[in-house]
Amino acid sequence: PQAAGLGTDFDGIEDPPEGLDDVSKLPVITAELLRRGHSGKVVEGVLGENFLRFFRRIQEIAHDLAGESPSTATLPPG
Repeated sequence: PQAAGLGTDFDGIEDPPEGLDDVSKLPVITAELLRRGHSGKVVEGVLGENFLRFFRRIQEIAHDLAGESPSTATLPPG
């Protein structure tokens, strides 16, 4: 999946999934994804490459729009 990713912010989770008590357990997820037959490319995407691709695209769009004035359109109520 090119739109999936894992966050590593375990702060504030009162009841984490069994065996995933903190970020140090991330290799468990990696191993399980590979065990279930996901390719290395898919696993790399889930572990961070998808986020990087997403934010690079946002930077490209921001650069392309840098010379434009903000929209003055208003959203309809509700």
